[in-house]
Amino acid sequence: MRFRRLPAPLVLAALVPVATGLASSHPAAGEDAERPLLLRIADAADPGRDAALAAWKALTEIERTERLLAGLASDDPALALASATVVSPWRLDLDGFARRAKALRRDPLAAFAVPEPLRDLVEFPPPAFGAEELAPIWAALATAPEWPTSVDASGLHRALLPAVVPTLVPLLATASRPTFLALLDDLRNEAETEAGDERHDDYVRAFRYALARLTAEAAGKPAPGFGDVAPLRAKPGLPAELVELARACWGPAGRGFDLAKAPPRAEPGRGGAAPTPPAPASAGPSASGPVRWLLRWALRTSPTADDVAFLLETVQGERTPSPLRWWAARRLAAIPGRATGIPLAKVLDVGDDASLVAAAEQASHGDRAAWDRLARADGGAGAKRRAGVAPWARWLADPAAARDAAVRALAHGDAPAELAEAERWYVAYDVGVAVRDEDLVAIDAAVRKGTMPVAAEAWWYARAWPDGLTPAVATALAGRWAGRAAQVQVVSDDLTRAFALVEAAAPEAALALARRWAAETKDDDVRSAVTGWRVRLGDVEAVDAALAAWTDAGFPEADLVSRLGDPRVEAFLREQAASSDVEVESRAVAALAAFYGLPEGATGLFGPFSRREDDLAADGWAEAKALVLGKDPVAAALVRTAKGPNVGQGDLAWTAGLALAKDPRVAERMRAWRDDRASGLWAVATACLALQGDAEAKATWRAFLGQARTFLLDDVQEPTLFTLDGDPDLVADWVGRLDANCCLGWHAGEVLRATFPTLPAEQAAGDAGRARRLADRWFARHRGSFVRSRVLGGWVPVAK
Repeated sequence: MRFRRLPAPLVLAALVPVATGLASSHPAAGEDAERPLLLRIADAADPGRDAALAAWKALTEIERTERLLAGLASDDPALALASATVVSPWRLDLDGFARRAKALRRDPLAAFAVPEPLRDLVEFPPPAFGAEELAPIWAALATAPEWPTSVDASGLHRALLPAVVPTLVPLLATASRPTFLALLDDLRNEAETEAGDERHDDYVRAFRYALARLTAEAAGKPAPGFGDVAPLRAKPGLPAELVELARACWGPAGRGFDLAKAPPRAEPGRGGAAPTPPAPASAGPSASGPVRWLLRWALRTSPTADDVAFLLETVQGERTPSPLRWWAARRLAAIPGRATGIPLAKVLDVGDDASLVAAAEQASHGDRAAWDRLARADGGAGAKRRAGVAPWARWLADPAAARDAAVRALAHGDAPAELAEAERWYVAYDVGVAVRDEDLVAIDAAVRKGTMPVAAEAWWYARAWPDGLTPAVATALAGRWAGRAAQVQVVSDDLTRAFALVEAAAPEAALALARRWAAETKDDDVRSAVTGWRVRLGDVEAVDAALAAWTDAGFPEADLVSRLGDPRVEAFLREQAASSDVEVESRAVAALAAFYGLPEGATGLFGPFSRREDDLAADGWAEAKALVLGKDPVAAALVRTAKGPNVGQGDLAWTAGLALAKDPRVAERMRAWRDDRASGLWAVATACLALQGDAEAKATWRAFLGQARTFLLDDVQEPTLFTLDGDPDLVADWVGRLDANCCLGWHAGEVLRATFPTLPAEQAAGDAGRARRLADRWFARHRGSFVRSRVLGGWVPVAK
């Protein structure tokens, strides 16, 4: 991720005019009773506006920044508001953000807008509001008779944290229809994102009201109030509210939540929101209904005989999502008594995936007749759909048979995909079928006999059961693999991941294995990949092979030869650094910088990418190279970053790598960046100081990240900074953000997986809650067992 000091906006910033109230103001202190420049510029009718604008542009960058920061702190609300609309968020610290938020209370929509007279003063930063400012923004929108045509509703959810939800729900009743639809969409998104049910009652209230309002307005009636939504009578089994909302989501098309339409979206690049027609009724569930939230609720329920008709309706519904069909089929099969006889027979007779799930549920209670018939059936209309659920349904119907099938698949070199950690958790979380640990241990016992192909064993430990790879098992596995190099036709991601886990649990055994395979393989590609492992492990016996491969552009470990720590490496790199080939020269200087102690993440400051910049003299290339050759790579890195964190279009990872250097000169540079408000580097420098071990900077950085200013985080998203290289406090914070909202949750997932490369919490749309629950469990299970993998470049757990 590259950091742009003055980033372009992700959502157009020139939005709703907010000049009202800016033109009238008392003079600010220190202006000698003159009207402040900013207010004169904001007032198009001021006869001295042009002169004021010229005077403003004549100020230095730091002078303008100082004026804006002073304006934010002013007791004059008009000056504070004008400053808030102009100041770049990259020039603010925590106090500055607090003052900006306070100033914007006068007009919360100014968070999106720049008054026309002030637009020439703005650097076009991204939106900068955080979670605490979101409720006032929505409240202001709710009082507007129409949705402002320049505001893009799609961006508001990016700062929405679960704690704000109770404040927003009442606004559904007071908002105009466009605002109501936009807010409903954000609440639905948040409900489906969250992992827990702490705000369950808030969501029930919100969605029942929304349904009542949509229905009333479709009938030409006034919007009701919350008090007009009658409570439903309590009943045994399924809550009446769940049934009502479910039918509104996947009942007959054109009703329920189908009555909503998509919220207003800004027209890309123009700031205007084109009218959005109502979404056409589709074969699937309503896009405006909280389907995933209802699924989580349904999985927590225990239907009774009174719910049989609804369960059958759900299974047979053309618009019912598959996980809900499976849930209904299972619940129907689990209800005892005669009431389910005919409805269950109707489900089983179809022969599709829901039929198979219902049969699996019956089998789990001892009745295998339907399961035996459907599981063996090869034809019929439902055969294809059954095939998709059969692997995990077997774990419900017949765990012993499922276990035997998995062992047979592995023995034939096939991966039983339903046993991958991420897939197991999907089935457990979204379907409610869990594979027991004792079954996995039993399969592991079969794998440990050593009769399965290397690729199958690698998949098993890399993707399915890394928890079984204790130091003793890892040592035995490495010994078992040592004489099987001929089986390795390609070094796959699974094999590399399994090797890295062996490395973490039994490093000496891993190194011995890599040496053995390098000597025995007859495949050049496999030898090159294994040599790469050896380089990453710092194997001094690999020096000759590594240096022979160094000039090969396809050898990605070339820049890591510094790990070998051998005088021959130093001599070789110094010779290559004298090359007239820019590519060779820069790679050698980068590798030498690491050889002399610069953290590897920072070596990109000298590599080919940065060396190609047009104006190298301005970035101190010659001076920096001389310092590296003089064995002071930290000083060289400071030369390359004298004008900011980047060289040209450098990666922010280089700056994070520099921050890992425990050198007082680095801390001094970071403090200078942080304290220079005009530089726009406060956030990056604060994170770097936290990496240096500054406790106050760490607390500040955590507080900044906690404000959910997601738009700003887009441009400082770098795993080492975001997690402070795996700091437990920051890791816990990000795990807690996995289900915060879909965008901040995506940030959390990306940085956690980069920092902990074997974390199986994969994410796609709607997966945030599941990822949060899996991460909670995964980190709790492995607490205190993480070690740094030199192969994967991150923290991995060692099984106990």
